[in-house]
Amino acid sequence: MKTITDKDIFLKVKNHLLTQNQKSINPEGSCSYRARPGLNGETGPLLMCAVGCIIDKNWYNTELENASVYATPVKDAVIKSNPEWDMGKKALSMLEKLQGIHDSFHIWQWKVALDEKNWIFAENGEFKYFDNMYYTRIHESWINKYPISDLPKWKYGDIRKNTEDVYQ
Repeated sequence: MKTITDKDIFLKVKNHLLTQNQKSINPEGSCSYRARPGLNGETGPLLMCAVGCIIDKNWYNTELENASVYATPVKDAVIKSNPEWDMGKKALSMLEKLQGIHDSFHIWQWKVALDEKNWIFAENGEFKYFDNMYYTRIHESWINKYPISDLPKWKYGDIRKNTEDVYQ
């Protein structure tokens, strides 16, 4: 019997993102399942995105990078990393939305976007849907509010100099 629910995975991802409080961005400025960013030869901490944090190190490989959560290698890595979870099509949709929050939202938007009242689960913990209207409203209202020059400095260097679309 599977003992981990979609809601359990959601809460794990939410906790990870809000605790890490940094995007998983490779040195080229692209979001990655896993990254050790750094500038000028320095290496930062291991960062993981919304999906990367539920992929066990034994099932992660660099071939997953730049692949969609719907790609077979990514799905297989997630399934093998979470054998007690019955990941269905709706769960994949949930992971896609979580990935979108990591990749497309400003970090200071994450807490609001990950608010549980916007994520609808059945009583058994199965993901039902995400309030798309709410998602769109947050994204559109804030995306242009903060110019790149107002973004905080990244603790491993001023990433704003390397890429202007890193937070978008």
